[in-house]
Amino acid sequence: VPGCEGGLLDSSRTDYCVKQETEQPSMSPTEVGFVPDPDKVLLEYCEGDCDSDADCAENLYCFQRDANEEVPGCIDANLTLPYNYCVNTTDAYKAGHLTVSKIGLLLSEGLDVRAVATYTLPVEYADGGESSIPFHGRPDAGATFPDPRPGNEGGFVYVSNSEMLTANDGGVGAITFDKDGNTIDYQMVLENSTWNCGGGRTPWNTWVSCEESPDG
Repeated sequence: VPGCEGGLLDSSRTDYCVKQETEQPSMSPTEVGFVPDPDKVLLEYCEGDCDSDADCAENLYCFQRDANEEVPGCIDANLTLPYNYCVNTTDAYKAGHLTVSKIGLLLSEGLDVRAVATYTLPVEYADGGESSIPFHGRPDAGATFPDPRPGNEGGFVYVSNSEMLTANDGGVGAITFDKDGNTIDYQMVLENSTWNCGGGRTPWNTWVSCEESPDG
């Protein structure tokens, strides 16, 4: 009997109560089946059991398993535990597995989405500020460009046409992002045009906008 001196010569085949081992077998955090201290606030990479993304640490996603499904990005060590695990969002991507519903969109598992701008409302900035003008209506053709301005290294600018049908209400708007994708600026770069539908990015990193006309 483990941990007991008695029982060795007991021929009655009696079962004994013993203390459970306090030390658990060590397991790599990247192995499926690693269960952390239940008092921890957030679960780390390849830890479970999570019920939602809110149970996982920053930049991690709660991978909701189907039965004993493999866990993306985690070593296949123990798939018999009926747990969901926190994984990287890139690991959790499952094309065509439409399980994520957010802001009116249905997305494949592992994807996320956020609203950057809304027509008639100022564009909200990451620092808590907002644009002095509302976001343009009827966004159409668009493209992204690297931001060459000092102070925003690695940042980029997204421009898009405004296909407003009322005369002189169209144009082109530009949202500037930093290298981490945070919104930092919005302004109109072309105004007083109409029906700005098609357009294109030139080899010189400029944008050409075209006005559509019902008369050809």
